Amino acid sequence: MITPPATVASFYTVLFERPGAQELMKIIAPMKGGDIEQVLITSLDIGTDLQAMEELQQSVTTVMERAGEPYDSTITFNPLYLPMDPATLEEKLEVDTEGTIVSVDGFTNPFIAMSLQVASESCPDVVDAKVCYKQFMLPPYNEILTEASVS
Repeated sequence: MITPPATVASFYTVLFERPGAQELMKIIAPMKGGDIEQVLITSLDIGTDLQAMEELQQSVTTVMERAGEPYDSTITFNPLYLPMDPATLEEKLEVDTEGTIVSVDGFTNPFIAMSLQVASESCPDVVDAKVCYKQFMLPPYNEILTEASVS
């Protein structure tokens, strides 16, 4: 398990596809937006990952409720930041043919803390969002696994 330093800020990125992009534009610029297909937003730095997650979820919920069609959301947390048994974490490591770790449970970037996907009837990927940490010095995976087994 990785514990980010207390001084590391978080932020979120969210990509809205139509119809979410059009609803967001109606909020931002009510006279525009009919021909907008995508909107990409990156937040300012936010003090904690939990605060970034809350702000992201509130923003997505507001936009999707205004879109007025049913939607399903899926939240996935990066297992590197969750307390778990080392064997369970090892099972989530995906390696290439040279034995290099390329992802952990589908997360190819170790600085992503959470992923949020939203699907609606009209668009299977209307929202793709992530909460990320600003970069900090990461320990090697073998140290993460060793620390997890000692904890």
